[in-house]
Amino acid sequence: IIIKPHPTEDNIQIYEELIKKNHINNIIISQNSIFELISLSSLVISVFSTTMYDALCFEKPVIRIKFSENNQQVIDLSKVIITTTLEEMPDEIINLLRSFDHKTFSKKSKALMKEQFGLPEEDPEKILKSLIGH
Repeated sequence: IIIKPHPTEDNIQIYEELIKKNHINNIIISQNSIFELISLSSLVISVFSTTMYDALCFEKPVIRIKFSENNQQVIDLSKVIITTTLEEMPDEIINLLRSFDHKTFSKKSKALMKEQFGLPEEDPEKILKSLIGH
């Protein structure tokens, strides 16, 4: 398990204390490139971050931890991101790892990125030329 604190998060002591308190030996805290970490990961777990979209671009499954019913995000409706509570997260991870269909996931994640961000651009060279006046 890799924990990637937010770049502005200076105090990582809370993570270190939780790791020590629970005698966990399979966790590292890393400030490495988020893209490098995502490429190495099997899945990404987040509360809410643009990292979830980055993971989708890398075609990595994403689980979003939801702490409140009032904290609904558009991405929760996408059927690409798995939204769960902290208590149900272990079961969701097991289910995901048992039944992950990369082909279906890839189609859904690409459709979400196209819908939300227009990515990938169609004919990016033509768009660039129109922007610079050629």
